[in-house]
Amino acid sequence: MANLIETIPHLAEVDAQRPWPRAVVDEAAWRSVARDLAAGRWTLLSLWAEVGVVHIGLFDEKTGDVGVVSHECSRQRFRSIGAVHSPAIRFERAIRDIYGLDPEGLWDLRPWRPDEWLLAF
Repeated sequence: MANLIETIPHLAEVDAQRPWPRAVVDEAAWRSVARDLAAGRWTLLSLWAEVGVVHIGLFDEKTGDVGVVSHECSRQRFRSIGAVHSPAIRFERAIRDIYGLDPEGLWDLRPWRPDEWLLAF
């Protein structure tokens, strides 16, 4: 039986990723992951970013598999997961505020980090 990552069309697997497998995907596969999350195929573990790249942690409750999917953000944008799977909204707001990556299609455009936080530092 294929593991979670093997079921997602991907450009490459990242061998150095431990302890869970990680795959790099294109825009079409990223959208497919969003649809599968919305349909309840997987559980969202986390959504995070680094400069120019977003990552999503997934859990398959049927098999117990965990996997990480990464997507490079062209033009500092990525298709919103939260637009179809609301548990991702806060993660995407944080990614937008901290890394400047724009989740296209995200309807909740409130800042994640209140301006008062900046006054504390």
